[in-house]
Amino acid sequence: MIINHWKKIAIPCITVFVIYGIVSSVYQEFNYHAFEHHLTLGMDVFYRIQQPGLHIWYFLILSCTIPIVSSLTYFVARKSKHQNYIICRIGYKNYVKKNIISIFIFTFFFRLFCSVVLLLIINFFFSPIHFVNGSVIYEPTIYAYSNNMLISLLTYLLYSCLGTAIFGIFIYSLGYFIKNLYLYLVTGLLCAIIGIVGVSLFMGVLGFLPEVLTNIIGAMFFSETLLVPGVELIGTIDSYFNCHIIFLITSFGYTLLTIILLHFGISKEYRRG
Repeated sequence: MIINHWKKIAIPCITVFVIYGIVSSVYQEFNYHAFEHHLTLGMDVFYRIQQPGLHIWYFLILSCTIPIVSSLTYFVARKSKHQNYIICRIGYKNYVKKNIISIFIFTFFFRLFCSVVLLLIINFFFSPIHFVNGSVIYEPTIYAYSNNMLISLLTYLLYSCLGTAIFGIFIYSLGYFIKNLYLYLVTGLLCAIIGIVGVSLFMGVLGFLPEVLTNIIGAMFFSETLLVPGVELIGTIDSYFNCHIIFLITSFGYTLLTIILLHFGISKEYRRG
């Protein structure tokens, strides 16, 4: 009953909230590029909207809705009798694995939904999406992953969906240490901001280390690389690695953090019985 109640309220609200954020970002770009006409304009706008430095609200909407769409129902119902019955029947570790798989799949397709809606709105209401290699390029991210514009877009969609799913599981692991529902609702937003501002400040403290090592450590926890991979990078790490390797570094960092948090969180639950 609790889960169904939250789903009935949250899913329609989140859908409207996300679509509103996408439409407002596209409208802003429409005003900015009103008198421009070139074949890659649609793709330029798509990647510009992904940049937190240009469209912070789109990035904040993504990070804010992740804990809601991915694991809020598990957070709300984790103390219910029904959940306790499931845990007793399949075991706590199997229960956690089941939740992680569900969160990964749901968050992956939620991020894909956001990207597809954005592309459709741009294509039908702003500027048609063209994949014309070698044409005038305003946004270098168009070729971030491949010299072929279509392959680069598909790679970006795959990485952004995988990264968002990893981030969603990371938020779920933090839920073991958070008791307040309202604090949990803003956990995604706080982690995304800390993953940008906090990591940037921390890298300044690591100035005594070799530059390449400092950049690797920073990239491991730079939240933008998970949510909008390859759009904006931290430090000078792109001088040492391509976007594929950078995404793997960040994925490894957040996966490692998640495993550590789950280990201590599950141990805590076992001690509490």
